[in-house]
Amino acid sequence: MSSDKHTYNIAIRLHKTAVRKYEDVLRTVYKKGESSYIPPVTIDPSLGHGKVYIISKKTTPQWTSLLNDFAKNRVTIPDNSYSKALIVLKIKNRFMSISLGYGDSLLNDSMVVDDFGKMIAAKKVNNNMVNGVNTMTISDSIVQSSKQIVGNSSNGVASLIQSNSEFPNSIAGLYRNGSTETLLEGSGALLKAKRNMKLTEIIPDLKFYLDAYLQKGTISDWISRLKKISSKSDRDKLNTKLADQIINKNLDFGIAWPEYTDLKDLNITGLSANLPDSLNTPASQLKWYINQLTTPHPAETLLNKIKTSAHVIAYDSYGQERKMTVYRCLLAEFNSKTGRYLLFNGNWFEVSNAFYNELQSTLGSVPVSTLPLPEFKKSRDKDESGYNSYATKQLAGAVELHRNNYNQSVIHTRGSIEPADIITRQKEFLYVKKGNSSSVLSHLFMQGYVSAQLLSQGVDSNFRNTITKDASYPASFLDISVPNNKITIVFVIIRNNRNLPLFSMITFAKVVHDIKVMNFQVQIAWVKDK
Repeated sequence: MSSDKHTYNIAIRLHKTAVRKYEDVLRTVYKKGESSYIPPVTIDPSLGHGKVYIISKKTTPQWTSLLNDFAKNRVTIPDNSYSKALIVLKIKNRFMSISLGYGDSLLNDSMVVDDFGKMIAAKKVNNNMVNGVNTMTISDSIVQSSKQIVGNSSNGVASLIQSNSEFPNSIAGLYRNGSTETLLEGSGALLKAKRNMKLTEIIPDLKFYLDAYLQKGTISDWISRLKKISSKSDRDKLNTKLADQIINKNLDFGIAWPEYTDLKDLNITGLSANLPDSLNTPASQLKWYINQLTTPHPAETLLNKIKTSAHVIAYDSYGQERKMTVYRCLLAEFNSKTGRYLLFNGNWFEVSNAFYNELQSTLGSVPVSTLPLPEFKKSRDKDESGYNSYATKQLAGAVELHRNNYNQSVIHTRGSIEPADIITRQKEFLYVKKGNSSSVLSHLFMQGYVSAQLLSQGVDSNFRNTITKDASYPASFLDISVPNNKITIVFVIIRNNRNLPLFSMITFAKVVHDIKVMNFQVQIAWVKDK
């Protein structure tokens, strides 16, 4: 065994206390007595206590048949060969594993501590030493992105996570312990640690990471806004409420791959053999399945289906199939008497009181419009378009712009822009939506923000001119000399209570901040839904 130092890049996972022996970390098919049993190899005793599991396989490339369809003569394509290995180590009274190649596919995911990697990185990498994050940004859509700092000068995490609408899924940065430097990257259960060291230093490092995870300590504010729910009984209660609300159509939800990666063609398999081909999104497929449920206990049936046999299938850039349960891909949030909760990547999180109060404070700080807006009456208005037409008539000199879209190339956004639903002679720009779902409200706020970007003085004079002409107002109404602070963005929410969904509050807080930075006035109007 060499005593020389090498640069090791190891992928580490911590396993749950339910693991009592080495093979407990493996998927069932690889255990003794099963069809794909992998006989273990004992590690060098001078390094510690552990077992190695390794398997080699050959697979036919997926593109073989397509190639032969094109080729004039049949082409013989050799199979791909690959190996995957897992080193399972006993560290103190716990089991930890190091995966090599595709070794993580040997693991039983249910026996992995699912926040180990992220928490170690959060605890050990100082804010100013963070150099990369994968994040989930909540706006009118859920966007996952990867960010890295390039260059020598940075403000660490402050350069990467710049608003309360962005939540880190993984963290990467440098950890210094005296003269020892380790590059850490934590993503959910997985911790990647890279440093120059001797082989004999790996086990002490694992002990260090285990102790760091088990020790209670202060975690940076930017990572502690969401607290993971660890109690099984609490998770079971939340799951039951989740299923009930989805079935009763009282809950807005999304389905997306929970990790940042380049995936294509997301679909659900295992729901029903009768799933219509016309349903081309995972959310529409799940909604169709729910509508077909006739069992006496639909919530239990739904939970069992999405946690076991129903999977989201996707393909990565190499054409390799990726599969994950629908439950792990669900994105949902709801309120209860005990708090506000978010489901993401198969984990439940409680929103910290400080973060929630900060969002509430932002909402409460926005002035309420004094415009004499009428109530929404379904018998009279039918829909938002009907309401806009009626409300416009109640506001002296107001003009409805609901159907007038504007094509622009100044800012980066998708499709045409709705300048506003209603505008008044007092330069109030009204954006109107029924607030019955988080996604609809988030879209409302983003609509106002995008419009404000174009309205901003000196950005796009054509935008201002087009609005003025469509409204038949005097040319001076939105002349380029009119400063932003003379224009008011008014978000009109048709909703019987003033409690916004969590995702909407997050979007609202960011939008209000960004609009104020542009020096516009911002107001909110609450309209009763009769």
